[in-house]
Amino acid sequence: MRVTDPTGNIPVIGFGQVDPGIITSPPTVTPSGSNTYTTDVVVTPTELGKRRVCVQTKNTENVNMDEVCYNIETSEKNSPGQGSPKFTEPTVSENSVVVCQPGQTCHIPLTYETSNNNCEKVTETSYITGVHIFQGSSSVGQTCAVDVGFTPTPDAGGTQHMCFKSGFYTNPCVGTQQMCFKPG
Repeated sequence: MRVTDPTGNIPVIGFGQVDPGIITSPPTVTPSGSNTYTTDVVVTPTELGKRRVCVQTKNTENVNMDEVCYNIETSEKNSPGQGSPKFTEPTVSENSVVVCQPGQTCHIPLTYETSNNNCEKVTETSYITGVHIFQGSSSVGQTCAVDVGFTPTPDAGGTQHMCFKSGFYTNPCVGTQQMCFKPG
């Protein structure tokens, strides 16, 4: 979600109405231009059916200034932490900065645990130029690994984030974990 603040202040993002059966994660706000910010909001449905989630921008006094609401319909139940692949160490931590020199390839290992002993596909969801995922994953028990090759262009970096998901899914809110970091 894009948010613009003409004052140049980083906006305060929070949740308004969140129906039961939805778990929210703290929103992340990333600068994406002059007075413009990208907000990542992650919600996880834990019950079947239709649910409503509202996201609010707030001023410095925590007063709601604007709100957008989403209707989510879940057709497949997923309890958090059960059966879905999860990124683990030594994968870089969420929102880390990975330093890669323009024109040179960096190799970034991504490791994840799976509950079904199958190393499932890892996909890049941010579509940054110069990224290649070597899917020939290795496996030790329930731990899998893939190698991400990244060759930044001279204009890469800044406010971009690389994001990856592990596992197969039919609904992007259910059954996967997304992990993002910043090429710098």
